[in-house]
Amino acid sequence: MADGVAGRERARRLHQPTTIARYRQVVDGHLTPHLGRIKLDKLTPRDVQRMVAQLRDKMAAASVVKVHGVLRVALADALRLDLVERNAAKAAKLPRPGRSERRALTPAEARKLLAEVSGDRLEAFFVLALTTGLRRGELLGLRWIDVRTDEKVLFVRQTLQRALPVALSGRR
Repeated sequence: MADGVAGRERARRLHQPTTIARYRQVVDGHLTPHLGRIKLDKLTPRDVQRMVAQLRDKMAAASVVKVHGVLRVALADALRLDLVERNAAKAAKLPRPGRSERRALTPAEARKLLAEVSGDRLEAFFVLALTTGLRRGELLGLRWIDVRTDEKVLFVRQTLQRALPVALSGRR
């Protein structure tokens, strides 16, 4: 148990809170329901492949690959700690994620959006988002000290993310 606590503390130091929350979501929502009854040393590539096939029916290929990635990394850590003899996730055949192109707003769509938010308390947020291409976390992390209106310069010095707190026990 002490190793598990130390591992969680190490993960907190190495990863952003949103990453840890995403890992917890993958474990609780996908890995535990599909593989939770199988002892770690009894997990086979066939078990992992069965989980991948079941997930493929319910979610996008890219999401299946991410779930598998969390399992593969966890099993690599277990292998390194001699808790398993091999990484059963390495043998699984994964679906190929399709390529989806994101489409930018047309100038007409951007004007319509700005007209909709005109006068709203978040109008400046949307203007900045449309004119700078900053990500949401970068926009939310801006402070007045990051803006130099006389020089027409904006500095992105931090990002802001919201993550659900994860207790030491792994429960929220």
